[in-house]
Amino acid sequence: MIKGRLLLGLLFFLFAQLSRAQELPDSTYHIIQNFGKDWFVFDEDTEEYLPFTNKLSRSHQAHSVFVDYEIYKQYHLLVRDTENSGLLFIDGKVFGKLKAKEWKDIPLSQIAHDDEQMVVTLYGSRNIAAKNVLIGTKKDLKERSSPGIFRENILVMKHRLARPFRNSSLLLLCFVFVYTALLGSTNPKAFNEYFSLGELLTVKIRDTKFLISKPMHRTNQAFAVLLGLCTALIFIVLSTHGVYLFNNVFNISNETSSLEFFGIFVFVAIVSYLLYIGKFVFLNIMAQLFGIGKTVNVHYHKSIQFTLLFFSFLVLGTYLYSMHIGVGSKLNADWVFYLLLSGYLIRTLLVYLSILKSTGMQSLYLIAYLCVVEILPITLGIRLAF
Repeated sequence: MIKGRLLLGLLFFLFAQLSRAQELPDSTYHIIQNFGKDWFVFDEDTEEYLPFTNKLSRSHQAHSVFVDYEIYKQYHLLVRDTENSGLLFIDGKVFGKLKAKEWKDIPLSQIAHDDEQMVVTLYGSRNIAAKNVLIGTKKDLKERSSPGIFRENILVMKHRLARPFRNSSLLLLCFVFVYTALLGSTNPKAFNEYFSLGELLTVKIRDTKFLISKPMHRTNQAFAVLLGLCTALIFIVLSTHGVYLFNNVFNISNETSSLEFFGIFVFVAIVSYLLYIGKFVFLNIMAQLFGIGKTVNVHYHKSIQFTLLFFSFLVLGTYLYSMHIGVGSKLNADWVFYLLLSGYLIRTLLVYLSILKSTGMQSLYLIAYLCVVEILPITLGIRLAF
């Protein structure tokens, strides 16, 4: 039953993505030019415009593009900041205000301009991925030909916008779905236990059960690999929408290609998996120091089980929401912070109840142990991530 739902879910996502129309600022425009890879920032030391780079230009709130006025003067300038309200400058002069997430349409023919090039500057968000500058032309309703009516020049060339973020996320999501489906077909009993809400909420458990007594068995490790893949996918989806964990260590930007996204995904997945193995080693060491070695298997199993289920829902929820807000829009980093923090605290509470009910340890002693092995690592990890 679960495997059937999983496959149906995969088909749903594929259909939704393939049937999803290309996102434009307005359905009444043809896009002629996208300046998403042509950003410049003004350097006060040299008093010149320098090409935008992630490492050197993170602190800038003003980002500029050079528009060839002579070529595009019969078209419309379309600008937007999806994160913050701000100001629009043209040739260094304030032209108007920008409202967050709203497109501003400016007919270039209405701008008095003598030079061949004009400098368009958006002042607001520091996140360059949240800013859009496009050149477009309004569609003529007469382009929709009726039967039997011949119209010349009906073919309109449209500039196809590159969308490595969405393409990469979809491919990686499909990869994780396929791996999950394979796990469900090869280990149905373990799959049902890991993804069962009833099993998760059962706090009085026997440490002699197979999945609990042998945490390093290949079956358990296969699900730990799945958890690493989910962790990496969350990292990618958050990064593509402006939530850069660990200070954007991979310098993800609009210029990041699909191949680079896949390399980052693989690296984060491997590191995450090794960290989950390291957690088991860490729990063994600390449990020996506290003299409670019999709790390790229960603790580790509940941690992996909860995190896998939590991250699975987080992957689907984040991806669905990212589809809703569109390319270039930014997720609220505070919401992500509190969501992750709440999940980890709930996991700690679940581990506490499971160990308490299964082993009969003293409550205060168990709380001291969990502060060291759960609360402290969670605090440090989230502090470094955000």
